[in-house]
Amino acid sequence: MNRPQEELLACAVDALLSNICVLDGAGNIVAVNQAWRDFASRNSAAVSDGFVGKNYLTLCDAVVGDDAVVAAAVAAGIRAVLRGDIHEFAHNYPCHSPNEQRWFSVRVTKFQGDDPHVAMSHVNITDLMLASALKDAQQQKLLRLQKLYAAIAEADQLIYQSSDLPWLFTEICRIAVDLGGLTMAWVGEPNLKTERIVPVASYGTGRSFLEDLFVSTRADVPEGCGPTGIAFRENRTTINQNFQIDANIQPWRGRSTPFHWQSLATFPVRRAGAVVALLVVYSTEVNTFDQEEVILLERLSSNLSQAADAIAIAQQKQILEQQLKQSEETYRTLFETISQGVVFQDKAGKIIAANPAAERILGLSLAQMQGRSSMDPRWGTMRPDGSPFPGEVHPSTLALQSGQPVYGVVMGLSKPKAADVVWINIHATPILAKGTGAVEYVYTVFDDITETVRLQRELENQANRDFLTDVASRRYFFTLGSQELARAERYASDVSMLMLDIDRFKEVNDTYGHAAGDQVLKSVAQLCKEALREVDVLGRIGGEEFAILLPQTSGEVALEVAERIRQAVKDTAIHISTRADATPVHVTVSIGVSTIGTAGITLDALLQTADTALYQAKKAGKDRVCCSFDSAAYAVKTVSTPV
Repeated sequence: MNRPQEELLACAVDALLSNICVLDGAGNIVAVNQAWRDFASRNSAAVSDGFVGKNYLTLCDAVVGDDAVVAAAVAAGIRAVLRGDIHEFAHNYPCHSPNEQRWFSVRVTKFQGDDPHVAMSHVNITDLMLASALKDAQQQKLLRLQKLYAAIAEADQLIYQSSDLPWLFTEICRIAVDLGGLTMAWVGEPNLKTERIVPVASYGTGRSFLEDLFVSTRADVPEGCGPTGIAFRENRTTINQNFQIDANIQPWRGRSTPFHWQSLATFPVRRAGAVVALLVVYSTEVNTFDQEEVILLERLSSNLSQAADAIAIAQQKQILEQQLKQSEETYRTLFETISQGVVFQDKAGKIIAANPAAERILGLSLAQMQGRSSMDPRWGTMRPDGSPFPGEVHPSTLALQSGQPVYGVVMGLSKPKAADVVWINIHATPILAKGTGAVEYVYTVFDDITETVRLQRELENQANRDFLTDVASRRYFFTLGSQELARAERYASDVSMLMLDIDRFKEVNDTYGHAAGDQVLKSVAQLCKEALREVDVLGRIGGEEFAILLPQTSGEVALEVAERIRQAVKDTAIHISTRADATPVHVTVSIGVSTIGTAGITLDALLQTADTALYQAKKAGKDRVCCSFDSAAYAVKTVSTPV
């Protein structure tokens, strides 16, 4: 390469944002751009020319310490390109500064023909790596919450089926570990005589920690000042997010070291408001117990408290049945003060009595309930999937008919004078006449589980919605799309698909930052929603790529919808809140359209044809709509608006 050519090359690469240099066939640096010089001077104040004239391979070979491995890998790749073994070499590597974490991607490419030179670029990919790490953390959090909810759901089933509290404690510990993703769990009961909290159930890795464990109930000794002692005395949840550095953990730090625990939480189990046990859970991660996880685990301990109450009630019931005539007042007090709703129905199914908790949960007074049966349509009962819950299969109806108890039925009821629905977990028990065994009446006991149902649906919604744009996630879009195709095949109707991609989206991120890119994605998603029907399915299936399924829609109509969306996006000024000035950003979209009117077409095939049409729209100049079928009635507009 002669001197004028080298000068021309240097001017060209100076205009690029990436760190770029050119090496000759021996690995000597013959040209660098301004970005390379700036980066070199920031990392070494003594360097101003970007090492021009130095041999890059020699510089790599001289690197020592932690960076030596990366330098050796880069040097090996450069030598392979220079020898002609490969045409191109790429490698991602960390390059952290004292003030921040950074990652770069190096790419080495040989010049065309017999030219011995190679071009080497270093691109900062820090934002991409940090975004990927954030996404992984969010997914891990969602998975952990889903596991905890599954643990609560299984625990609920056990709680309402068990009358053996020690066995129930052991099972709750097992569920917290196996389903909740925790390391070890134990339940301790306070012994007021010995002033100790004694483990009575445990499960998981590290149970040997509990052997001869001394946890005091007193506040004046170190063994009583840990999270468990405080939770007992103050009747509240205690969280320790860093087990190893908390001074209150000192009495147990040495014996816990082999198990690598980093955080723990203690939850009181109450009976009639007083602490009767403590659920203690451990994790090997720091800061495990955030607000959402604590809410779910407190729900678990609350359910245990309800079980303790329920078991106590069941035990008391046996006594009351023997002493009912002599202790009517005791029974009435219990009936009126327990937290569960209780309703009594006669053998005809008519309500004859209800306690205050039932009135509160159902939103009805006893006078309003008396005389009603489970068959009354005013209850507005429904199943968890939203379908009606017929009175014929109501737990109390079945108990009256069969003479057998019915447990753990989940049901929703329309609450009077309110738009919401109250969800209950109900158990019905028939009372049989002595001697004859005939059903005299039935009583139902139920808990308000509205918050549990709400949390479950919220988690399901988080799994099905894209967190940024609030449209269907990729997985959920494919689920809905498959359902719509099956429906279309069943009724022989047309289905159309739009594939939409934001033009030059990378330039938005590069120019204004990823926060601005997020606002653009949300604005485009909202414009799509406004142009669609309720039956249409909109999903985000890639970074800046959306798919839209149009049921019962011909290709010509789908083209009109696509053009309406394209024009709406083009005409909309998107105001970026992170920009210093008020100048809005304008973007355009390219859209591919496909349609089917015959059976046997898969969702993948429909997406593929739409994607092919999208490629044609991109190739033709962007800001346009292209279709995968002949359309004489539609003229594609080819206006392209730069960002």
